[in-house]
Amino acid sequence: MPVLFNRWHDASLDYGGIYIDHFLPRASWVQRDKMFDSYMETGDRQHASDPRVFAWDLCNEPFAYGCPSDEVADIAKAEFQWLEGLYRNATVEGEGADHRRHPPGRALKGITQMRPISDILSIHPYWTADSPPFAKDDYEKMLDEYAAFAAKAGKALIASETCWGSLDDAKRVGGRDRPLHA
Repeated sequence: MPVLFNRWHDASLDYGGIYIDHFLPRASWVQRDKMFDSYMETGDRQHASDPRVFAWDLCNEPFAYGCPSDEVADIAKAEFQWLEGLYRNATVEGEGADHRRHPPGRALKGITQMRPISDILSIHPYWTADSPPFAKDDYEKMLDEYAAFAAKAGKALIASETCWGSLDDAKRVGGRDRPLHA
């Protein structure tokens, strides 16, 4: 499942990818009409019938903002329009070209936003018990909510990135003082 674009960034080690100025209209000189079309068409053409490709992940963790959603409404709208354009305009064509496209959602709101332009709903359900404290029951309830939403939407659900346990190595690997599955 190749990941075509990345929206996750980190202050310590930035993995590059797509920044707001790539899709927010008039935000930067880097934008140009259809700037990603050639990239998308090349991948589609070269891998349309490739049996190793289960799905195309359009974008890793879109809508990953560190502020309230009402403060970024215009940015989120522009990001959705960018993703929708990728999904609608760069279709895989040819015999055997049944690859599904989807960007993952980080929360139920994320997969709700992406449902119209996702053939598969993808989540990244991380859980660590102690950073910040997060009850295992709440984590399992969240997973149930994801599954219920996917069933109602009639779409497959995949966890394409996940981890659970503790940020404390001894706890995570089931150290002597406290097993992981207490």
